[in-house]
Amino acid sequence: MQYLSPAAVLGESLSGTLDKKAIQLGRKKLFADLELSGGSTIELQGRSFTKNDIVQYLESLLKEDALSYHSAVNEDQVLLGFLENIHIGRKERFRHNPLYEQEQFIQWISPYFYSSFTAFMSECFLHPDEDKLIALLNNKLLMTARDLESSWDSVTRILFNDLSTLEQFVDQSRSERSHEALSVHAVSSLMEYSYVRMIILLPKSRFDNLRDEFALQMQNACIIIFNRNIRYRSSVRTWMDNAILLASSQEVKNTLGEKLAEMENIVSADTTGSGSSGSDSGSASGIFKFLAFALFIIIKIATCNSGNSTPAYEWHPSPEQSRMFDSILKSHRDTEKLESVPLMDTSSAKYRTRHFK
Repeated sequence: MQYLSPAAVLGESLSGTLDKKAIQLGRKKLFADLELSGGSTIELQGRSFTKNDIVQYLESLLKEDALSYHSAVNEDQVLLGFLENIHIGRKERFRHNPLYEQEQFIQWISPYFYSSFTAFMSECFLHPDEDKLIALLNNKLLMTARDLESSWDSVTRILFNDLSTLEQFVDQSRSERSHEALSVHAVSSLMEYSYVRMIILLPKSRFDNLRDEFALQMQNACIIIFNRNIRYRSSVRTWMDNAILLASSQEVKNTLGEKLAEMENIVSADTTGSGSSGSDSGSASGIFKFLAFALFIIIKIATCNSGNSTPAYEWHPSPEQSRMFDSILKSHRDTEKLESVPLMDTSSAKYRTRHFK
């Protein structure tokens, strides 16, 4: 239920204190505007209102304490901006109004606050904004216990949807249809510090298990990217650091730290061995080519018959010669295999939490 202030509806007809007289004047003006429009609706603050909608809205203003509640919101520009425009600026605070502590006021404002809160959180995780989230969470959340619980459930759904994106990337990359897997770009934003920081700011007691699960799924995605996309290895290092920062339990932090150390050892081995291994592989490759060429010349000479293009006989290498050439070929193949060292995966199954329903 999106909040719409009487000032926005009544416009210029509202001046000074919001009272029944102001409402009656506003009603006459709105009906006149509706007649002049020649249509069945008029637009107010981006919403269409029929004549019946106008009547119902104005009648709601005359309910017990409604006028005083609307007046309190109208005097609090930060709260008004959050309810109407789903916006709160850096370090902005609601007014310290004793009315905000009264249960009856909370019952009245809760549906409006819940609507703005859920829309605000969706936008925050779509376009991470740490300052705005901190500003909102530093204010009193003006909702009933039931609406507050529902609001955190909506955040849980957002996180599970993003977690499913990571899982889809991992599962598709491991399957036979890996060519259809999501791109690295599709999941990288979910592992950046700005996004991870948003999760960390949420109530720790409520999101502990989900933080661990998300961190481990980040690790699984990082393992796949590390093994298959060498150009992203520096980014993987950063994403693994973010996963460690996100993890709630020390056990998961240790698991991630061990995996990160394993990755760094592989990168270090590749770096320190690049010079010598490159020289060795070049030497081995040169020897292999020389022996292959020598073998070709031997066979050519052995099968050559002067004045006759048809071989006089077929050359059959001795068992010792066959073993020698097989050994050379095997050595060359083994050298090729060592160029890529697979990284062992760590399953997050033991940390899986019950999915939100």
